[in-house]
Amino acid sequence: LVLAGLSRGRQREEAHLRSVAETDALTGISNRFALFAREQARLRDPQRAPFALLHMDLDHFKEINDRYGHSVGDAALIAFADVCRGVVRHASDTLARIGGDEFVIVLHELQDPGTEAAAVADRIRTLLQEPLDLLGHKLALKVSVGVAVAHGPVELEAFLHQADVALLDAKKDRGSRHTLFERNLHGNLIHELEEALGAG
Repeated sequence: LVLAGLSRGRQREEAHLRSVAETDALTGISNRFALFAREQARLRDPQRAPFALLHMDLDHFKEINDRYGHSVGDAALIAFADVCRGVVRHASDTLARIGGDEFVIVLHELQDPGTEAAAVADRIRTLLQEPLDLLGHKLALKVSVGVAVAHGPVELEAFLHQADVALLDAKKDRGSRHTLFERNLHGNLIHELEEALGAG
């Protein structure tokens, strides 16, 4: 009985440590470590395809931090995580904060991944149209979203890169939109960067 009690105590402690290691301390959602721990194997499974990945970045977040302070910036991140929690459709989907003001949603159980991912992105942007009360400041958050779609097995690192390329395109001009990754996007962005460097 004593050994069984010790074993249960150790299991609880290990579960607690694992939860701490896989949880973003600020928002309470999964962190980058948890994203890779959960999704790396699942995205390699052809039986689970298709998939969609949304890479989201708050527009002008640095300005919020600079103008209102880091406490309001943190409140904005918490509020955004709560909005995303509300649009995650299935327990099989994963929501994670992967750093700074960057968030990821991996969508599973899809019929039409491009359309369904776009609908999730639109839903998030619609919910953010109402100003949020962030520690006494009424602020309307805006978000840019890069979307990548896979119809078969995919490596998570490559999937994130595709969504990141789409996100860079979504943030052009004034941002606050979503872009679906296409093969020519990467070349277009490199060309634009080379032109900008040449002009400079």
